[in-house]
Amino acid sequence: ALRSRSMSTPNMVSLPLLPINIIILVALLLTLPLHANAMALDTAAPATTVVVSGACGKVGSRLLRELLMNNNDGTKRIVALVRDANKLKAMMKDARYGEVDSTNLSIKEADYANPGQLKDAFATVHPSGDCRLFLSCGNVPDQAGLELNILKEAVAHTRGTNSNLFTAKLSTATPIMEANGGEGASSYAKEHRIVEDYLRANCDGNYCILRPNMFMQVLTAGSFLGINIPHVDKDEGELQATHPMANCKVSMIDCVDVASVAAHILSSANPNEQYGNNVYELTGPSAIGIREEIASAISNELKRPLEIENISLESALESNGIPSAAAKGLRPFLDTLGAYDRVTSQVEQLLGRPARSIHDFVPDEKWAI
Repeated sequence: ALRSRSMSTPNMVSLPLLPINIIILVALLLTLPLHANAMALDTAAPATTVVVSGACGKVGSRLLRELLMNNNDGTKRIVALVRDANKLKAMMKDARYGEVDSTNLSIKEADYANPGQLKDAFATVHPSGDCRLFLSCGNVPDQAGLELNILKEAVAHTRGTNSNLFTAKLSTATPIMEANGGEGASSYAKEHRIVEDYLRANCDGNYCILRPNMFMQVLTAGSFLGINIPHVDKDEGELQATHPMANCKVSMIDCVDVASVAAHILSSANPNEQYGNNVYELTGPSAIGIREEIASAISNELKRPLEIENISLESALESNGIPSAAAKGLRPFLDTLGAYDRVTSQVEQLLGRPARSIHDFVPDEKWAI
């Protein structure tokens, strides 16, 4: 009938001639069951969007790199939520970490204190897909308020579009959170507690909390907790350095592992079922001393002996241009952190490999020490 020529019979519709390939295609489609037609015509499944706040931070920037390296097929939308897009672009091109292809990265500038800007950023989330949120921002006085602004906007957007939201919140070390009967060892811990409590009360278990120990990266220069080695490029012989926690043993962790854990959870098929409503205490593979193991690792890399002596917190602060009076507020936090030598296996359980050791860290970050 489709191939019949125009007919002059009254009340008959005139049909044009059709190519044989079109006729065969139509016939095949008509013979398929309804569900097969739907499958054939459905060209793409709903996309998953991963939103990384704090994307210029120690963990956030490494998380972005890992997400991008594992997203060559572009099946995920990756959105970086930052205050300064140019800063992030420069970080992504930093040859010391290896440049990554950022073709599938969408960078959104937003003041975390501005709900309107956050709303615009979350408008990039696919209306029918999943949204995975890495929740983090810098350690500032209103950290809880800023993180809650991000979280509340994510919740509002996904509810309005019938999307699914899962949040991985970057918190701080468990002993810091649990000190003083749960009040925390510092105001820093209290900020994290506010956000953790909000997640528990409002997110129906669709979240997890990452509580890493002290980052190995704080040992790098530019911090009062950094190991600054004077004249390392000029002098021969033994090197001298100082540190306010030289006598402590801490199960510190490489940020690379924290980022890998976050990437693993946020990239999983069903994070709600697999990781929801969990708190992960993340540590390195062993408790290490700054005076012993860390000095030895740096010495092996530099091929020169290094001695690290303990100094007072006040002296460490003053040498970095920070008033010594700040020691009063920092001491409870650092004393608690300096006694955190507990080792967990959660990094290995989640990633299927051991956590990185100080001997893995130092060669990769030698340039920054």
